[in-house]
Amino acid sequence: MFSNGGSMQTASLVMNSDQVNRYGTRFPLDTLYSVLRQGVSGTPMFVSHDMHRPIGWSRAVGIALHAGVNYLLGSAAFPSGTEEEEALNARVRQYLAQKLEQVSSEHQLRLEEAAGIHLRRDSANFMSRECATLVQDGIAKSLFPDFFPKIENDKRELIQLSKLKVVGPGVYEVRDGICVFAHRYLRRSASRWNNLNMPFLQRFQEAAHESADFDARIALDPDAIGLPDTYRQAIELEYWWGPKFNDDLSQIDTQITRHQASPRERMFHRIDRTEFWWYDQSDLRSFECEEVVDGQTLGIDGADRYACRYAHSMVDLAKNIPHHLDGAVRIYDDEQIIERVDLNMAQAGRRSEYVKLWRADGVIPVPLWKALLSDYFRDNYLVSEYLGAEVAPSDAAAQGETPKPKWPAPLELTVETSPAFLVSPIPKFEAIDKGDLRVRRDDFLTKNGERRATVDLVTLDVLKLLESSGLRVQKPEAIMWLAFEDMHAQLPRMQVASTAVASSACGCLASWLRTRGQLGGAAISGTLDFAGADEGLRLAFIGAPERLAAGFEILASANASAFEDGLRLLDTLQPAGISTASVCPEVLESVREDTTFDLGRKFIPESTFQEVPGGAVVLVRREAAERLGLADAIEAKELFPVPVFEVAESTCDSCQGSYFACLCVGSQTVANFMFVGGVLTRHPAREMPGIAQLHADEGTQG
Repeated sequence: MFSNGGSMQTASLVMNSDQVNRYGTRFPLDTLYSVLRQGVSGTPMFVSHDMHRPIGWSRAVGIALHAGVNYLLGSAAFPSGTEEEEALNARVRQYLAQKLEQVSSEHQLRLEEAAGIHLRRDSANFMSRECATLVQDGIAKSLFPDFFPKIENDKRELIQLSKLKVVGPGVYEVRDGICVFAHRYLRRSASRWNNLNMPFLQRFQEAAHESADFDARIALDPDAIGLPDTYRQAIELEYWWGPKFNDDLSQIDTQITRHQASPRERMFHRIDRTEFWWYDQSDLRSFECEEVVDGQTLGIDGADRYACRYAHSMVDLAKNIPHHLDGAVRIYDDEQIIERVDLNMAQAGRRSEYVKLWRADGVIPVPLWKALLSDYFRDNYLVSEYLGAEVAPSDAAAQGETPKPKWPAPLELTVETSPAFLVSPIPKFEAIDKGDLRVRRDDFLTKNGERRATVDLVTLDVLKLLESSGLRVQKPEAIMWLAFEDMHAQLPRMQVASTAVASSACGCLASWLRTRGQLGGAAISGTLDFAGADEGLRLAFIGAPERLAAGFEILASANASAFEDGLRLLDTLQPAGISTASVCPEVLESVREDTTFDLGRKFIPESTFQEVPGGAVVLVRREAAERLGLADAIEAKELFPVPVFEVAESTCDSCQGSYFACLCVGSQTVANFMFVGGVLTRHPAREMPGIAQLHADEGTQG
C-alpha cells in the first residue's frame, strides 16, 4: 500500500451493511456494491472523523452474505514507523487535495459571479464540502453585512434562525442561489476540512422550528459562500451521541465538578477533562461547562491555539427550568492553556479569546437542554455522563456480557447459523492451459525443517466428481495429502477457467456438500475463483455443508452471466443466505487478507501433546492444557484433541485400485500413512479410547 517497503499493521473490518442503522438509514446491496467498486484504491482513515488526524488507509475488499445480511468488508493498514507515517501523510494530502477541490468549472463560475466586485482571485479558493463553496476572507460578510457582527467575537450579535432559510444542518440560503454556513468553529478542529456538528445543528434547528417560544440564534462563517442546489449532507456512521435524558435537574451535582477523560477519550478526542460549575445569582442559578483540550486545534492558523468548547446557562430557581443556554469557544495560546490546566473554572477566570457560536432563550425543556449540551460537546462522553444519560438496554446488556473463550478450534457453525458467502473482485489470473479447473496450493506445513504444500484428503472426492462430470481438472503436484480425524473440511482454492463451466463446477460441489451433510459433516470452508474478461471474481464460503449445498444448487442452475458480475452473483445467492439466526461475529472475523475464510483449524504445538505409539490417539499434557486454558473444556468433552496423518497410499474399497488414481467416490483403506500432528475439534471423526483424557506427563518428550 505504501511504497517505502515497511511492514504495515493490518486489520479486517466491517464497513457497512444493508440493514437499517441507528439513524434510520439503509444502504441497499447495489449501493454497497457500488462503494466496493469505487473503493478499490482506498480512502484515508481519520481519528474521530477529523481530517487533520490521519491514522491509516482503508479499502473495501468484498461483500459477505451471512444470516440474511449483506456486509461490506474492508481492510485497513496502519503505519508502524516514521517513514510509513510520512508516506501515509503524503498520500492523505494528495487525496484531500483532490477530494476537497472537486468543484466543477460551472460551479466555480457561478460562485465568482455571486461574489461580484468582492472577489479576490489571488486569495479565493474553491472547496467541496456541504456544497460547492467559495472560501475567501470576509466574502460572506461583505455580501451580507446584516448577518454578521462588526467584530467576530461580539457575543451580542448572533443572527436569528427565523431569518434564515434552512437548507440542511448549518447551511442557510440567504439569497436566491447563494447560501452561507454555520461558523467553522462548529466543526472538528475548527476546520472547514471537517463536517459541521450535524447532530447539534439539526436538533437546534428543529427546536426553533417546532416552538415559537424557543428563540434560537447562531453565528455564521464570514469567509464562505456556497451553492444550495449542490448541497449534500455528509454521513458519519460513528454512532454514540444523542443519548436519552430525563427532566430532572435535582440529581446533578451543583459543586465545581471535574470529569477526567479516559486514555481512550484523550487519544481519540484530545480531551483532558471537562469541568461543570453551578452558582446562584439572586433568583437565578447559573451553569457553566468547559472542556479542557489535550492538543492544539489544528484548523486555526497561526501560532499554537487551543479551542475549548464552553457553554453557559441560566435556570429559574423557582421553576427549576432553564430559560437561557449558549455555546462558545474559549481560545488559549500556549502560555494560557498551561495556566488553565492547573486551575479550575472558578480560579481560571476568562483569560482567553472568546467567540460565541449560538444561544437559545425562552422555553427550554430540561430534556432538550441536556440534549443540546450533549450534542454541542460532540465526541465528549463526559458531558452526557455528568448530565445523567440513560444507557440504552442493548448497551447495558453488552456491558454485562461475559466474553466467550476463544479456543484454537474450527468455527462452530450450525445449520441455523450457516452459511456465509463472500464475493470480491480479484485481479485476472493466469489462463488454465488445457483445463477447466485448477487447484491451487495455498496451505503449507513445516515438518522436520521441510515446508510442504498440503491439501485436505477429502478434496479427492470433490475432484473426482468434477472429472466425472466431464470437467478437466489440473491437480496440484508435490503435495502432502492430510487426513484430519475430525468432521470438518477446508477445501483448497479452485480456479474456474470460464463462466461457461462455472455452473457445472458448482453442481458438482453441491452434490459433494449434500452427501457430506448426510454423513454429519461439520463446518466446511473453500473458495472458487471465476475467470473474467478483465478481472476475476472470488466466491469464498463457509458453513454447515447442507446449507452451503443449497447455495451451490442455486448456482448450478444459474446463467453464465451470474459469474461475470459480483452484484449478479450476490443477487443470485440471496435466497441461500436467508437465516432466522443472528449473525455469528466469528464468521466475519475469520475473513483473511486475501478475502478467503479461515476455518480456524490450528495444529497443536508439538510441546503441547503426547504422541501414543501407532498415532491413533493424541493426549494433551495436563500442564500445557492448563496453561492454555483448555483443561476444563477437554475434560468436559467440549473439545477433543485428534490426530492428523499424511497419507501416501490409499486403496479404493470398491475397485481395489489406488484411491488417488481411480474415479470411485466412496470408502478407502489407508495403506501408507504417517502421524504429523494434532488439532482440536468439537466434532471428532470417531470415538477413540482416551481421546478426551488429559495425560499427566511424567517427563516423556513428545
